[in-house]
Amino acid sequence: MLVAVEVVHLPTSEVFRDDHSIFEPVLQFVTSAPGNLGAYYGFLEEDPTQAYMIVVEHHYALMNDREVYPKMLEAVEDCVAGPVRLYHVLLEPASEVAPALNAPITSIDRLIAMEPGVTSEDMLAEFSKTFAALQSGTPSGLLGRCSGKVVENDELTVICGWESSPVLRESGLQNAPVEAEFTNTRARKVVAEKTVYVKLSTYKAYQG
Repeated sequence: MLVAVEVVHLPTSEVFRDDHSIFEPVLQFVTSAPGNLGAYYGFLEEDPTQAYMIVVEHHYALMNDREVYPKMLEAVEDCVAGPVRLYHVLLEPASEVAPALNAPITSIDRLIAMEPGVTSEDMLAEFSKTFAALQSGTPSGLLGRCSGKVVENDELTVICGWESSPVLRESGLQNAPVEAEFTNTRARKVVAEKTVYVKLSTYKAYQG
């Protein structure tokens, strides 16, 4: 089973950073969509001017609602200070999505091919050993790990849940949680990673 999520990158306005409650109407619109299973938002640990929202399932129902969706976009305007970027990911294993999103710290890792012809399946195969190590609990402090292909392009996204930021620092994976075992392999030649760390606030918890 695949779990569809929408990942939204928000360059935040000063008003939003000073008063998080102005984002609540956006979350209300999102979670009112038929079939919505969860909604989270949070600011980057390394750059609090940037935020992420993650919506679980049936976001297309909201996007296709001609009455509600424009109102949600209007509510977003006061919260952002630049273009909003969003993409959709089909995550698996399904059992790992809730632990990753409900963890104290969530990392979002984008894997991007740097050479022609490299697919998301190729990238996932290259990193399968590291994923297996993470899944088995190495390093300690990993609570959940899921990954999936980005719907809009051939990128791969990995979402991990962690006990705390100190766990990441002590593990040595603060800058790249899925690259540790592959520094000198072909994977590092064809993949560029963009990793962010977010302390997600739960508006509607996904239970899995």
